[in-house]
Order: sequence, then C-alpha cells, then structure tokens
Amino acid sequence: MKIRAAVLEEFAKPLNVTEVDLAEPRAGEVLVRLEACGVCHTEMYTASGADPSGYAPTVLGHEGAGIVERIGDRVTSLAPGDRVVTLFSPQCRECVHCLSPDTNLCLAIREPDSSP
Repeated sequence: MKIRAAVLEEFAKPLNVTEVDLAEPRAGEVLVRLEACGVCHTEMYTASGADPSGYAPTVLGHEGAGIVERIGDRVTSLAPGDRVVTLFSPQCRECVHCLSPDTNLCLAIREPDSSP
C-alpha cells in the first residue's frame, strides 16, 4: 500500500515528505493510522548524522498515537479500531519492566535469544 511519510534521506538535511510503499502487517505486526507523532531527541541525534548507529533513508516519528487499522496473524491483544500509543520497541509484557507502572522500556525484548 502507498502511504505518505517524512523520510530522512540524507543526514543533516530537511525531511522529505513523500509517498512510500508499506507492506501489509505480517505475523505479530499491527498497522496503525497515526493521528499524532513526534520526533524525539534520539531521532534528532540520528538525523544530525552524529549517531554512529544511524542510517538513512529512514522514517522518523516512532512516538505516536493512533487507531489500529489492520492486524497481522498471531495478534490477539488488539483489534481494528483500538486506540494505541506507539513505542520505540516492542514489549514482552512479562519482564519486570513491562509489569512496572514506572517504565515501558522492555529490556527482555533486546536480548538476542528472545522473541516477541
């Protein structure tokens, strides 16, 4: 499907709002129509070109809020029409961090042998 996105094509250059191809949600994925999103400080660091792990082209704006439009196979906790907040990384929903009311930064999902 075609969507519009603000794409960082070159470091330290303005974003280019353009049409890009987006695949349908795969197993474990959800398509969210964003109603609002923001570019965080980490993304600004990446966009500047100073982040050694940064890459371009990329679409910025991983912090957002919107409505679920479609779900992929194995998605059982969401349905089209649900309102959601998007995060930088997925959550396992089982580790001490996911179960804490004080943070949403899942560390278990970053382990090399873990899977969402």
